[in-house]
Amino acid sequence: MKTKKGFTLVELLVVIAIIAILVSILMPALSRMRDSARMTVCKTNQKALGFGMRQYADDYEEKVPCWGWEYDECGRFDTVVTGTSWTEPTIKQMTKGFEGGYIWEYANNAKMYVCPSLNADKMNPRNNPANAGCPVWGWPNPTNPSRNGPVWSYTANFQPGVSLKDPQWRVNPDLVVPSPYDVFMLYEEDYTLLSSYDNGGALFPAEDYLGRYHMVSNEVLKAGQMVTLGSGNLVFFDGHVEDMNSEIFMDRVTTTNGMKQLCGGYMGFTWP
Repeated sequence: MKTKKGFTLVELLVVIAIIAILVSILMPALSRMRDSARMTVCKTNQKALGFGMRQYADDYEEKVPCWGWEYDECGRFDTVVTGTSWTEPTIKQMTKGFEGGYIWEYANNAKMYVCPSLNADKMNPRNNPANAGCPVWGWPNPTNPSRNGPVWSYTANFQPGVSLKDPQWRVNPDLVVPSPYDVFMLYEEDYTLLSSYDNGGALFPAEDYLGRYHMVSNEVLKAGQMVTLGSGNLVFFDGHVEDMNSEIFMDRVTTTNGMKQLCGGYMGFTWP
């Protein structure tokens, strides 16, 4: 009588070892593919939002909106004007969400306002004790669910309007100096920074810089501390979208010429 011969223990261990090796080779590639897909979605989001900003400009005085482009920061739908008083937004403002933003008419899908790489639980500024007493415009509120608001990933660059002396910090996207192609309109601000969650806009120079949400890789030593490498996305005033290494972004916004070219100016500067 013949008996069926099975795998020996050694053979099983060899197969398991081969599988483990293949997995270790494939996992980084799969991770890069997932990150590449998220980056593509993020760029699509910014493309749509940038189009919405430009469409708004076509309909309203040829200028893109400033405060409240994404969310009812200025209390248009409530009697309390919170955009200038640095207080928590009202429940009505939070309930309105992105529908209260100036460009909702042109970009009316809430998913457009959030990068798929954003981890709302891990990055929630309400979980940071350092933010106690600071206004947080949106984000889930673990201690008071009735105060939950929308979460967004993108911050507007208000600097061109300020440097061109517009009283409302608004700007014609086709007249941005030095060029609509060179100056960014919206970007992924680092989630640890105040402007990334207390309002939808930033000025330069300030503690505002591009986040490391995509193509995250190893850490390097810079200025005496370990820095994680990564990239963020930006949409420019002409409508095109790019990704940029966060370290390159920070290097550029630490020089006056870099800020003029990339940000359209800087705090205290006025274009002649």
